Amino acid sequence: MEGMMLEHRHRKRQIAEEQEELQRRMTVLNERMQEEDLEEERCAARYMQNIPQPQVEVFRNADRDAYLWDVMRSRRRNTNPRTRGDCNPMTENL
Repeated sequence: MEGMMLEHRHRKRQIAEEQEELQRRMTVLNERMQEEDLEEERCAARYMQNIPQPQVEVFRNADRDAYLWDVMRSRRRNTNPRTRGDCNPMTENL
């Protein structure tokens, strides 16, 4: 009987140690996640500074449909052939 009690206590102690280790690991991971979030915010701020400000204002003030419409229109304007002679039948469906 005493052997079973000792074994049970040993298992409980081992589980408690594993739980403490997991809590320490979670604390470390949460700290790393916070650091990554801060780095992501810094990168986003730097990226926003490099974008032309009129484009930033359009993105902030427009809804998603207006933004997507403007992006598709600008891409069409930049990628469609200018004249019939520029048309490449191999790439016209891309």
